[in-house]
Amino acid sequence: MTAGATGFTELRVHGVSGTPPESMLEHPHPERVAGDGEAYRYLVESIRRFPRPEAFADMMRAAGFGRVSFQRMAGGIVALHSGWRL
Repeated sequence: MTAGATGFTELRVHGVSGTPPESMLEHPHPERVAGDGEAYRYLVESIRRFPRPEAFADMMRAAGFGRVSFQRMAGGIVALHSGWRL
């Protein structure tokens, strides 16, 4: 994430088009995937708790950002959010 006096940009993992990210990331042996099962579970929980792209854009507007937009990428798995303090 970068933030400055005028802009904000964040790339955030959201999941795929209605598929909860935790169902995509759940694995019976996370330590084999990430080398650290606890860190892998933290990632899944972090994604689960983060608001959907539309809700995050609304939160940015409520925080005083203008020209708020987001672009879904990688089939909707991630979204690039941006906004400006006007």
